[in-house]
Amino acid sequence: MNPADPTSAPPSPTLTRRIRFRASHAYGRDEWDSARNRATFGDQLRPHEHDWVVEATVAGALDPDTGWVVDLAELDGALEEIRGRLAGRDVREAVPERFGPGARQPSTEELARWVWSTLADRLQGEVSLARVRVAESDDLWAECVAQTGGTR
Repeated sequence: MNPADPTSAPPSPTLTRRIRFRASHAYGRDEWDSARNRATFGDQLRPHEHDWVVEATVAGALDPDTGWVVDLAELDGALEEIRGRLAGRDVREAVPERFGPGARQPSTEELARWVWSTLADRLQGEVSLARVRVAESDDLWAECVAQTGGTR
């Protein structure tokens, strides 16, 4: 904001909410033999757990009455559905339409894409997703980032 120009305004802020849950996943392709699966995925063939962290960042114009980018209860409800679906479960079993037999691998990258799709379908009004980050550990995560100004 240029203090000499009262018509210039700072950019709209974003808002990020973080959730945590424990869930497991494993890799492997049903159509591959065990040798190819082992060569490709190694120890990742066995189910293993992570303490997942999901962050959702939303963007939009501030509501003049509330000062909010998003109704936090709406965002929290959508994130709670994701946590409720995955917590304590295997990702493939929890989301079979995306990660079940013959579908996509339950990688951190694919999980980030699924979270993005799930949240984008739930957001109302002028708010949009700016970023989704899914971390399986402190040093490994995947992000989906809107190219310009958020996307639905």
